Amino acid sequence: GITNGTTWEWDSARTLACLIGGVLCLLLAVVRTIRHREPAFEISLFRANRLFTAANLVALLYGTVVYTWLLASVLFLSDIWRYSELEAGLAQTPGAVVAAIGAVVMGKVMARFGGPRFSAVLGMALHAVVPLYLIFALTSEPSFLEIWLPSSVFVGFGIGATMMAAMSAGPMAAPSTQFASVGRLNNTARQIGGGLRVGMPIPRRW
Repeated sequence: GITNGTTWEWDSARTLACLIGGVLCLLLAVVRTIRHREPAFEISLFRANRLFTAANLVALLYGTVVYTWLLASVLFLSDIWRYSELEAGLAQTPGAVVAAIGAVVMGKVMARFGGPRFSAVLGMALHAVVPLYLIFALTSEPSFLEIWLPSSVFVGFGIGATMMAAMSAGPMAAPSTQFASVGRLNNTARQIGGGLRVGMPIPRRW
């Protein structure tokens, strides 16, 4: 419903049916989990463990930022700088490579210093500062080497740092018997964040 709301119209019957149905299914899943003698996931972890709750909140915010960046940046490259689809994809590649490197580097940093907090703060700071800089720095004239490439490198490192923090903090804060379900929940939070933001109309004020 969120993904297709703009196409279907937000007040159309099928959009409302999907949104209402999704909320009802979520409530049903929560009630079922609370009442089940051996639930697949312990809801009480949200109340009992602040680190676990923070990890999923970071994952949700991470999804809203990363998926929006991936969509908006490609639209900018293709619509404003007139890059072809292949050129726009290649322009995104350095950031993706640096994201993988950043995840590895921050994983080692977390292992050495004992926690994901620094990695999460660094990643979210880069997510905030670099796009803000691009709002003022980008023009309709292409400037890949001067502006886009270094910005993509910093954003990519922020993506890797935040992803590593969010994916590590949740399982670290939960019992080992909940490892699989906690990992799936963290991934779901990230996907929901992406769906919530990408599904909404993006103001096209380049």
